[in-house]
Amino acid sequence: MNDGYIVYHYLPDTMIILGHRGYSSKYPENTLPSFKKAIEYGAEGVELDVWLTADGKVVVHHDDNFKRTLGVMRKIKESNYNDIKDLRFEGEKIPLLEDVYDTLPEDALINIEIKDEDAIPSTLEIVKKYGAMNRTIFSSFNFEALKKLRRLSEEARIGVLLGSCRDGILFPFRGEKIRAEFVNPPILARKKLGVLFLIFLRVYKFLGYKIAMWTVDDPYDIEDIQNLCDVIITDEVEKLVNYARNSLNTIR
Repeated sequence: MNDGYIVYHYLPDTMIILGHRGYSSKYPENTLPSFKKAIEYGAEGVELDVWLTADGKVVVHHDDNFKRTLGVMRKIKESNYNDIKDLRFEGEKIPLLEDVYDTLPEDALINIEIKDEDAIPSTLEIVKKYGAMNRTIFSSFNFEALKKLRRLSEEARIGVLLGSCRDGILFPFRGEKIRAEFVNPPILARKKLGVLFLIFLRVYKFLGYKIAMWTVDDPYDIEDIQNLCDVIITDEVEKLVNYARNSLNTIR
């Protein structure tokens, strides 16, 4: 694991809150207003998703096409940026990754979920250009993508997204292999796994990993495990920020 960076450099005594695709419960997901509002309402940073266009631009969007968000069945990887730059999601454009770094404060944390393995080299280049490697977390469900990321960057801060119980079991072996810093389990797994979920969390903490929990929209879901969570990813930014400020001032 790489402990060379301190992710809590400006808020050391509280839980870190990241807006999931920005402040997505109130603003269009993965758009600049959503990201800006997440910070404005108290999040330390944002989580977002990236894809590579046919002409090599790194765009921020969750799905591989625009059917759900814009009603347009157009594949990102098959489109040049000029073909999609005028599309609007609830009036907002589909941003480039550079737009996010240009727009947010220089100390904002950014968790980039790699949806497209082909986007990794360009994404790394952008993050390095902005001098933001120490405040950027790269995460993915795709372990092969994370292995590629590690090969390309010794300094990248990596988080492994867990999507199944099998992923949770394999994580300690996989995490060590790529020198991951974070493990990213879903809060929904708590109801499915019960006490086993808590065992997983305690094992990860014992092994020295930071836990980034997603997507937590109800503070009650983490009330008794707050001391195990380092990062909370949420759609409900204000609700979780207020909870963290009121309840978690001395968890570390």
